Amino acid sequence: MKLRLIVLSTIFITSCQPPKQTMDQEKQTPTSPRKEYTNALINEASPYLLQHAHNPVDWLPWGQEAFEKAKKENKLVLVSIGYSSCHWCHVMEHESFEDTAVAKLMNDNFICIKVDREERPDVDEIYMTAVQIMTQQGGWPLNCFTLPDGRPIYGGTYFRKNQWVDVLEQLANMYRQTPDKVIEYAESLTSAIKQHTLINPKANNTNVDTNWLKDQITTIEKSFDKKNGGHNGAPKFPMPAEWDFLLEYACSPGKEELKAHVLFTLKKMAMGGIYDHVGGGFARYSTDENWKVPHFEKMLYDNGQLLSVYSKAYRVSADPLFKTTVSGIIDWLKREMLHQNGGFYAALDADSEGEEGKFYVWTREELENSLSESKLELATSYFNFNQHGYWEHGNYIPLLTDQSLEILHKEPSSISDLKSKLLKLRANRVRPGLDDKQICSWNAYTVEGLLEAYISFGNPEFLDMAENTLRFLLDQCFNEKDKRLYHYYKEGGRKDADFLEDYAALIQALIKTYEVTGSQQYISTAKKLLEIVEEKFEKMNGFYPDRPSGLDATLITPTLSKSDNVTPSPNALLAQAKYKLGIIYYKTDWVDEAVKMANQLSSDIESYPTGYVNWLRIINWEHHKFFEIAVIGIPEPKIIENIARYPIFNKLLLHGNAEVPMLTDKREEAIYVCEKRVCKKPVTSFSEAKKLMLGN
Repeated sequence: MKLRLIVLSTIFITSCQPPKQTMDQEKQTPTSPRKEYTNALINEASPYLLQHAHNPVDWLPWGQEAFEKAKKENKLVLVSIGYSSCHWCHVMEHESFEDTAVAKLMNDNFICIKVDREERPDVDEIYMTAVQIMTQQGGWPLNCFTLPDGRPIYGGTYFRKNQWVDVLEQLANMYRQTPDKVIEYAESLTSAIKQHTLINPKANNTNVDTNWLKDQITTIEKSFDKKNGGHNGAPKFPMPAEWDFLLEYACSPGKEELKAHVLFTLKKMAMGGIYDHVGGGFARYSTDENWKVPHFEKMLYDNGQLLSVYSKAYRVSADPLFKTTVSGIIDWLKREMLHQNGGFYAALDADSEGEEGKFYVWTREELENSLSESKLELATSYFNFNQHGYWEHGNYIPLLTDQSLEILHKEPSSISDLKSKLLKLRANRVRPGLDDKQICSWNAYTVEGLLEAYISFGNPEFLDMAENTLRFLLDQCFNEKDKRLYHYYKEGGRKDADFLEDYAALIQALIKTYEVTGSQQYISTAKKLLEIVEEKFEKMNGFYPDRPSGLDATLITPTLSKSDNVTPSPNALLAQAKYKLGIIYYKTDWVDEAVKMANQLSSDIESYPTGYVNWLRIINWEHHKFFEIAVIGIPEPKIIENIARYPIFNKLLLHGNAEVPMLTDKREEAIYVCEKRVCKKPVTSFSEAKKLMLGN
C-alpha cells in the first residue's frame, strides 16, 4: 500500500524541504501591510491563528462550516497547520500568505483552513501522517490539500513562493480536468492513514522479558554519539522521555556505561547553545550535532520534562552543572512564562524583529560598548564569545566549555553578576512573541518537573509552584460536574475538551504530587480522572483514541497515538498511571491491562525502540523491578524526603492521610518495601529500607 501511494504521489508535485535560508535572505522578503485585510481568524483565541488574521488569504478556522463551503463551491481544501513559535511558519507567511497575488490564487481555487497544531493535535496527526506517507518526512508548516470532505490528496511542509504558486496552479488544474483520478488517489491515501492507527499485536509475546528488554536497549545504544552525546547526526532534539527512562534503567547494577552516556548527554546539552546560558531554559532543538546552534523557540513541554530529567540526574551524579541548569529553567519559567493564575504559557517564538534568534545572540560591538574591560574578558572566556561561540553574520551564541565550568567553580559570584548584567541588557531588546495558551498536558509535565526539583533540592518554593499550577489545572481546565477536561485555558476562557494527552499527563502529575505531599485529594482525583477516561474513551484495538468518538464529525478518521515523540505517548502515560493506581487501590486488572498494552506493541518496539521508551518503562517495571514503599507513622526526621530522594526511580511512595488499600491494610508503624505487590519484612529506618531496595 505505502509503495503504491508513493508512486501515486509522483503524479502530483515533488515534495519541498525548508532550505538553509540565511537571515539576510529572510530580511529581504517583501511583506504587505498587516492590517489592510481581516479574515475569519480574527475571532479565534489561538495566538497562531491570530497571527494570520490580517493575511489577504480568506482563512477559515477548522470546522464543519469550512468543509460545507468547500462542498458547495466544489473546491479543494488547503489545511495549513503550524504553531505560533514556528520559524518556518513565519517565513512562509511573509513570502506567500501576505502576498496579495498569491492570496488571490488561493482564494479563487481553494477553501483555506488554518490550524494551530497545539490547539488541535488530532487534526495535525491525521495530515502529518498523510504527508509522511507521501514524502517520508514531515514538519511545520504543514500544508495538506484535501477533497471537499477532508480526504487528503497532496501535501508538504515549507514551500518557497514560486514553488507554492506552481503547486496551487497544478492542483487546481488537475482537480478541474481529472477529478476522478484525484478522488481515486484520495481513497488510497485515506485507507493508508486509517491503517496507520491499527495495532499489529505480536502472535506470541512470551519473549517480552528482561532479556528482550536488554536487546531493545542495545538497539538504542547502537546509535549513540560518543563524542557529542545523544544520538548520531543532526538535528538533535533533547528527547527528555528517552533520557529519563534510560537514566532509570541505568541506575540498576551493571549498567554503568549506559548511565555514563546519559549523564554525558545531559552535560553536553546543558553546556551547548541549545541552553540559554543568560536567561535559562532550553530551545526546541539543535540544528547541528554539537548542540551549538539552536532553533531558538522555547517550548514549555521540553522544559517541563527536562526539569524532571536534570533533577533526577543531579540525584545520581551530584553534578553542580545539573543544579545550575534546573535553577536556570525555573528562573526562566517564573520570569517569562508564569501567569498570575499559576499556569504556565505555551511557548516563546524563535524570531524577533523578523530574525531568528536575534533576541538571544550577541555581537562583539554590543559587548564592547556595554561591558567594562574586565567583564568583557570574563564574558569572552566564560560564554565563549570567540571562535567556539561564533555563529554567523557577526553573532555569537553563548555556550560553555570545560574551561567555563572551571571559571564558574572559581568565580561563582562574578559569573552571577555577569549573567545579571547581560540579562538586563537583553531585556531592552524587542522580545520574541509569546504564545499565551496554557495547555493542560504541558503544564502537567511542568508540575512533575517542579516536584522532582523539590525532591532533589528541597526548596519549598518549587513545591509551592507545583501545587499552585496543579490547582490552576483543576480549577480552570477540569469541569468535574460535566466530567470534561479542557485542553487549554487562555485569558477569557477555556477551549477544546477531552484529549487523552491531557488526562494522562494530569493523572501522572496528581500521582507524583501525592507521593510528595501524602495528601488524599490528589490521589483520589487521579483515580476519578482515570475512571472518566474509562467511561468516555472507547478503546480501539486495545488502546485509547486521542479523543472520544463523535466530538468532531469533520475528522476523516479517529487518531490513536502509540509512540513517544518530543512529548510522551498519551497511551503509555495512561498505562503507567493505571499500573500505579492499580497497585495503590489493589486493582490488579488495571496493572494487568497496562502490561498487556505494552506487550501488544512488542513488534512496534522492536522496529524502533527509541520511539517507545515509555512502554519500555512499563516492561522494565513488570519484568525487572518496581518498588512500592508504604510509610506508616515513622518518626525518623525527613524519612519521606530521604526515600523520595534516593536515586532508584522505579518506585512508588505512599504515605500521609490517603485512604487507600495499600496503606489502610497495614497496622504496624513501619516502612514496607514491596515488589510486585508482595512486601518484605517491615523496617523502621531509611538505611534499612535502602538495603531492601538494593537487594541486601
